[in-house]
Amino acid sequence: MSRRRVLYLDTPFAREAGGDKNRSRFLWSALQAQGGVDWACIRPHPPGSPLVPKPLEGGVVPVVELPANPGRGLQSESVLAFTPAAQAAFDRTLADGGYDLVLARFHAPWELCRQAATHAARPAVAVDLDMVSSRLVALAWRQEPTFRRRWFLFEKWKLERLERRLLEQPWLVWFSNAAELEAVAARVPGRRRRAVTAELPNVMPASAPLRDLPREPV
Repeated sequence: MSRRRVLYLDTPFAREAGGDKNRSRFLWSALQAQGGVDWACIRPHPPGSPLVPKPLEGGVVPVVELPANPGRGLQSESVLAFTPAAQAAFDRTLADGGYDLVLARFHAPWELCRQAATHAARPAVAVDLDMVSSRLVALAWRQEPTFRRRWFLFEKWKLERLERRLLEQPWLVWFSNAAELEAVAARVPGRRRRAVTAELPNVMPASAPLRDLPREPV
């Protein structure tokens, strides 16, 4: 039996600190146990600044590096914007890699997920949404709903819109707990909900992540 090939989209994680990086390492280990996996390294950097390569440690070498800027306009700042050069590099990676699945860590690579879903290779797409960011910024807004802190209100609206759009795609979307999964799903009418949603806690059998991958066209 051939092994599934996965392209994992994430920022550097092998030697980075933080709970989100612990989950990234957990996912990477689970994917390695499942089959062949490559890492597409996302490199966020401020607009207009030169991309300064940083040394990668931990023995995880990316198959491609994709510089990105913060989102603008109707997109949340946390939804990354990729240059045409980065999009072209991602397209070549998909064409050459023969991947069965593109897995995005968090919602930041939303644009790359959309690109993968319409690529001729037709990989399945999965998003590890993990924590629901709209809930976090909503809490910050409710604590002090003032004009000075209006950014939190705008981010809440943008993130809720994105979370709805995620569940309208024929993708697999993971949440780290059932309460957040149910809260987001409740905002999407059943007739528009196309995603396969599941709870993916940080501790689980390595055999579970890649089951029942949706492969429908967008």
